[in-house]
Amino acid sequence: LLRLLERHCADEDGEKGLSIPMSRSDIANYLGLSLEAVTPASRRLERQGIVDFLGRHHARILNRQRFEALAAAV
Repeated sequence: LLRLLERHCADEDGEKGLSIPMSRSDIANYLGLSLEAVTPASRRLERQGIVDFLGRHHARILNRQRFEALAAAV
């Protein structure tokens, strides 16, 4: 998601959001994870107010600082 944000999001806060061209299943395969790992992680990001998933292929970063901190910790 961070790579998509850096490449496609024009505004600093991610308010316009970004298009996600992959399904959660595709993301799991790409990352070498199970779908059972990706889905709860996505929900956790939403519950923590970091990302808002607006349908299957669109997300908005609500807290870019926390989002980038999580991405850097990986």
